[in-house]
Amino acid sequence: MKRRKLTRKQKAELFLAYDGKCAACGVKLHVTDAEWDHIKERRMAVDEEDAKAREQLSNFQPLCTQCHREKTDDWTGKHAKAERQGGRTGQQARRQRKKADGSYRGIPSPANPWPAKGTRKIQSRGFGA
Repeated sequence: MKRRKLTRKQKAELFLAYDGKCAACGVKLHVTDAEWDHIKERRMAVDEEDAKAREQLSNFQPLCTQCHREKTDDWTGKHAKAERQGGRTGQQARRQRKKADGSYRGIPSPANPWPAKGTRKIQSRGFGA
């Protein structure tokens, strides 16, 4: 689904609904300085219907630049972790893709520097030396 662009009228309605203040810290904003943020992150939508719901006007809020950056940074890490845990990115996902195309050779085990068990002779200096 394509990302929604807010019209001037919609921005004005939201701006007035939040009394011209940042939704996070409450600092007074100018209409042109406000950054329009999704309250429920759009990229975390589970399906197309959920993505449409997250594009509703009620899911937007005005934030100041600093609050928007902090929220985005926080959610970027959470999103990356969710992708890794879901097996869509990261080392496990790469292994699964390689297994599927037949190029996965497994994790190489390090060479054992010790001789096989039972082949090494016990050496001693003796009693008289």
